[in-house]
Amino acid sequence: MATEKQFEVLQAFYAAETDRMPAPTYRGLCQKFGWKSSGTARDHIRALVRQGLLERLDSLSTSVWRLTPLGVRAAKRKSTQK
Repeated sequence: MATEKQFEVLQAFYAAETDRMPAPTYRGLCQKFGWKSSGTARDHIRALVRQGLLERLDSLSTSVWRLTPLGVRAAKRKSTQK
C-alpha cells in the first residue's frame, strides 16, 4: 500500500498526464515537495513501480515515466476523496 507521500507523487504524475505535460523529473519532484536529495524522489518512484502504479517508458531514460492503468485508478480515487 502506498504511503500518503507516495500518493502525492502519484498525483503529480497524474496531473502532468492529464494536462498533457511531460512527466515530472527527479529534480522537478524535489522542487515540488521541498526535498534536498533526488534520491528521495527516486525512492518514492521505485516504490510506486514495485506496487505496479508507475512504469518506465524508456529503459535508457531516468525521467520518462507513466502511470499504469492501476496507477490511474488509484490517483483518481485518491483525488476524489479529498
